[in-house]
Amino acid sequence: MRTTMLAGLALTAVTMGCNTAMAQSGGDLSYSYLEGGVSVADFDLGGFSDNETGFSFRASADIGGGVYAQGSWDRWELGNLDTDLYKIGLGYRFNLQPNTDLFLEGSYAALEVGPFDD
Repeated sequence: MRTTMLAGLALTAVTMGCNTAMAQSGGDLSYSYLEGGVSVADFDLGGFSDNETGFSFRASADIGGGVYAQGSWDRWELGNLDTDLYKIGLGYRFNLQPNTDLFLEGSYAALEVGPFDD
């Protein structure tokens, strides 16, 4: 099995986050969560037709002092290829107002592409 691995560093700067549900309750914004998702795409491009599926898993944990850890795993089945994207990183949030944060994130990302195997 031949696998191709790509790695990189992603940096997201100056992103605003607003959580209206927390604003209504008067509490602090939370950076601890678990998230999962499924995606299905149906392509029909110039005679090429294919159905692709994938899933994702994301998590974040508030460490304290405005610092949080994050990670994710995305997997897609693209034709005869399996594609996995892994990300792990840290973030820091600045409280601007009770329901608005400014945050800075740095993540390590690795992309793995290989032949489809059941």
